[in-house]
Amino acid sequence: MVITPQMKTVMDYLEEYGEMTDEDLQELLNIKKTRAYLLARQMNENGLIDVIGRGTAKKYKLK
Repeated sequence: MVITPQMKTVMDYLEEYGEMTDEDLQELLNIKKTRAYLLARQMNENGLIDVIGRGTAKKYKLK
């Protein structure tokens, strides 16, 4: 599994702040909603982050 620069940025952010929302992810990486969703799903499937909640209440945390 390759950790992309975007994934590294997300992991660094989560290390510092503990959790992030979809909006935080989009803003941090300057990407659209679909790309943010795909990136988060890929990171979750690879065991890098946990997804907590659903919809607008969804948050991401480091595993």
